[in-house]
Amino acid sequence: MKGLGASYAVYNYIKYLNKNIEDKEPLTFCSATAGNHGKSLSCSFKNLKWNCVIYVPKYKDIARIKIENIKKEGEIVIETGLDFDDTVKIDNEESKMNNWVFIKDVAIENYTEIPKAIVTGYMTSFYEFEEMKLNDKKKIMKFVLFFLLGVRSWASSGVIYLIKKYFKSLKENKENLNKKIPK
Repeated sequence: MKGLGASYAVYNYIKYLNKNIEDKEPLTFCSATAGNHGKSLSCSFKNLKWNCVIYVPKYKDIARIKIENIKKEGEIVIETGLDFDDTVKIDNEESKMNNWVFIKDVAIENYTEIPKAIVTGYMTSFYEFEEMKLNDKKKIMKFVLFFLLGVRSWASSGVIYLIKKYFKSLKENKENLNKKIPK
């Protein structure tokens, strides 16, 4: 699911630049990660000739296997030895100094468009789940969703999806019900 967010954000960034991937001079994208976001971002660049620099916090905050998996994709991994929040700050500063593209699923001051795109990309998983649920006409499916809260961007995408999908109909039902109740 994390790959959906990073790849969608990268796609939107390229679209924003209004350039064809093949015609573009190499870009360097960077991010801070505790594992999943960095892996998904590095996978987004697997077939492109662009660079990706991934900053990771101190070892106890991230499993060594996650670091190795990012490196296997051929990306540069920089271990900061700092906690996650400080790693994000360093990543952001380095991206500005080196003219890299900062791709992170956490909104910070003056940085909201790319996180919005990441959250929108994450919503794909909820659309697919809904489609799967609706296409199985033989079963009536009831479901409960549990949102894992890491940095909360994936969970917020689920909440946004559910609000967009169901809130309007709930509001309409309440309004219709209020019309039918005698006063």
